[in-house]
Amino acid sequence: MKNNKGLTLIETLVSIVLFGIISTLLINIFIVSIRTQTRIIANQELVEQSTYALDYMANKIRMAVKDETGYCNGLISNYVTGTNSIRFISYDAANSKYVCREFILEGNAVKERISSDETSVSLGTPTPITSSSFNVSNLVFSLNGDDSTHQPKITIAITMSKESSKELTVQTTISQRRLNI
Repeated sequence: MKNNKGLTLIETLVSIVLFGIISTLLINIFIVSIRTQTRIIANQELVEQSTYALDYMANKIRMAVKDETGYCNGLISNYVTGTNSIRFISYDAANSKYVCREFILEGNAVKERISSDETSVSLGTPTPITSSSFNVSNLVFSLNGDDSTHQPKITIAITMSKESSKELTVQTTISQRRLNI
């Protein structure tokens, strides 16, 4: 008997085919995991952006005071809600005074307008509070409770999306902190 130390052609071809199949499976698993990770990151960014917008608006709305003159809201009330907007008077710590403030949905972004005083006449240019890489399709403010006699509650719902993720709707309900009853 001869001492055979090599591989036959068939053994070599079988090992190459098996290596190719295993390599293809591993590459597909790697590609799927990269796509899943990208989708998870996009969804996480979407949740963070919507949560930031809700927290920012909630912080300002909680500090609202009654518009005693009606110059900001057009009424003597704490808040005036409209289609995709809310207007109210709140304290501006940067300038140490009360200002008329408005949150609106404009151009697929949530924007804020701040006046230099307590009137709506001097509301400034809208400043975005959501990133331009996100699309805000809906912003709803719902006033719950009687604004004049009880502590009103505001429900804010925001619907956002990013190109690689599904739409996300987030909602919160807040109440006023500075009661002026």
